[in-house]
Amino acid sequence: KSDTFSSFMELSMERVQKYGHLGFIVPYVWMFISSYENLRNEIVHNKTISSLIQLEYNAFPEACVPVCTFTVRNYNCDVSGEYIKLSDFPGSDNQVLKTVEAINDPECGYRYTTKSKLFKAIPGCSIAYWISDDLKEAFRAYQPISDYFIPKFGMSVGETERYIRNWFEVAVGDIQFNSTSEADFIRSNSKWNIMDKGGSFRRWYGNKYHVVLWENNGAEIRHNPKSAVRSPQYFFKPHVSWTLVSSGKFSARYFEEGYILDTASNCLYFHDNQVDYYVLGFLNTKLAQNLLDAVHTTNYSCGVIGLLPFNNDRMYKLEVDSLVKQNIEISKEDWDSFETSWAFESHPLIKFKRGSNKIEHAFESWAEVTDERHRRVHENEERLNEIFNKIYRLDHEMIDDIDEVEVTIRRADRTREIKSFISYAIGCMLGRYSLDAEGLSFAGGKFDLDKYQRYEVSRDNIIPILSESYFENEIVSKFIEFLKASFGEESLSLNIDYIAESLGKKKSDTSMETLRNYFFNEFYDNHVSVYSTRGRTSPVYWMFTSGKQKAFNCLIYMHRYDKTTLSRIRTDYVHELQMRFDAERNSLVSIIEGGGSAREVSAVKKELKALDLKIAELKDYEEVLHHMADQQIEIDLDDGVDVNYGKFEGLLAKRK
Repeated sequence: KSDTFSSFMELSMERVQKYGHLGFIVPYVWMFISSYENLRNEIVHNKTISSLIQLEYNAFPEACVPVCTFTVRNYNCDVSGEYIKLSDFPGSDNQVLKTVEAINDPECGYRYTTKSKLFKAIPGCSIAYWISDDLKEAFRAYQPISDYFIPKFGMSVGETERYIRNWFEVAVGDIQFNSTSEADFIRSNSKWNIMDKGGSFRRWYGNKYHVVLWENNGAEIRHNPKSAVRSPQYFFKPHVSWTLVSSGKFSARYFEEGYILDTASNCLYFHDNQVDYYVLGFLNTKLAQNLLDAVHTTNYSCGVIGLLPFNNDRMYKLEVDSLVKQNIEISKEDWDSFETSWAFESHPLIKFKRGSNKIEHAFESWAEVTDERHRRVHENEERLNEIFNKIYRLDHEMIDDIDEVEVTIRRADRTREIKSFISYAIGCMLGRYSLDAEGLSFAGGKFDLDKYQRYEVSRDNIIPILSESYFENEIVSKFIEFLKASFGEESLSLNIDYIAESLGKKKSDTSMETLRNYFFNEFYDNHVSVYSTRGRTSPVYWMFTSGKQKAFNCLIYMHRYDKTTLSRIRTDYVHELQMRFDAERNSLVSIIEGGGSAREVSAVKKELKALDLKIAELKDYEEVLHHMADQQIEIDLDDGVDVNYGKFEGLLAKRK
């Protein structure tokens, strides 16, 4: 045995006489996890559970432990047991109160009555006491999904940091996005291929962030003893995918041709490569979730999904296929509306401004679009629930309604959209995007200034972000010019006010001050959070900052960095700022020496003290910058952000 409690349970059942009773308080993992299947089989086939209470995680104030308490007859008989489920009632005090309530009121909603022998119908004899007899019957009545599809989980690369990147880290020209086969990828001579690596709760389409180093058909990974390349014959084929480990609800997504599968993702492949939308429709229903809840606790492995009973009655096939295809299409439109998608074309506030020169009107148009998308998917999902409840003859007990928060189509959010609009503007400033074309304008390769006509791109790849307007090309000035280029000059003042209000403008600040404060204090943290995936923080714009006083800050675009960038930052900006600070200091000293009221002198001295801190910080920063500029540091985009960012320790902002 791998633990003491299950050994003790088995020993106790051996030692107690045949018609005796036993009572336990033990971890409730034995009820669900596959490693305890033999123990469950023994209890379900040869014993009889009389009563069981599954306590909530925080049932005991001394420790957070998942336990159950139960009594069991040491023999098999055809009597029902009583079960109480307290998982929805957190806190130690609630456990007693809710247990007594359930004892006194069998109809309370969290007390269940069922026979132990009925657990035989559930794969692995899971003690899923809360599911109905009809739901248990589904496991008996229908063949498992694995009889119709090919469940697989992906490869383990062994060294994730070495072989896997977010797609926006590397040069986009080195990525293959649409290979249909191994031979197709080899012909492309690409270094990287797109990868399905799970992700957060999202239905129908999305979670497409990652690429894997697959140069020479993955030779380096294949020969790495730490790697395990599983089922390569299924690489690049379309499939239905989901995330292996999830603390929340299950969600499945469609992946077209072109992907290599990671171990964090599990999937169903189709026989003869014939895409079956019907199974995706089933997997994203409440019915599927209830069936899954009966057979799993900690992960959604392909083996677990393969156990689900699949009713292959295709009476509703045409309607199901139509609904699923609509949901995939809408979810793809939603996914591609944000710049972390490689199919992103233009910011929604520009794409949907519909002739208006006011950002407020553009946001209203965008909100209408997202509300309609959300409504359609919500209605489609409820209809799919209704259809599959009928197919499984469970419409008398399963409800079709779903909570709107479960719909994974993002509705317009004013603050988020304005922040992402600002991010898009910075992309246009630094050359990642252009107002003259859709999609990426530059993400590695040879930079072409001719791509940027409507709005002038930064020629030196450096945008200063300072507390005041010390440079003509500082970020607030560049943003104002972007607003003029994208929405015209006529409504400039109204647009600035709308943006400032969206960012949480304070009554004491002007709109321009709000803008500057956002760039100075918040933008970079927001950028880092947007360009982060599970366990990987990969900003494409880098903030060089002098330190706590923020005497000097500037943004660069990592794909345009070259070995002269540090020298240009130092000579064109830091040195210039030092001279400006010195001039300011001389002016303040003159005011103090010239006399004035005590209050005026005190205020100037306070300003001088703050300036001296900045001057000292900038002096130290310049020395480090000088030292590193002389090294003419090169970066390799294939190494990813973690490695390249680390080369500039002491110069860059922390990635929170």
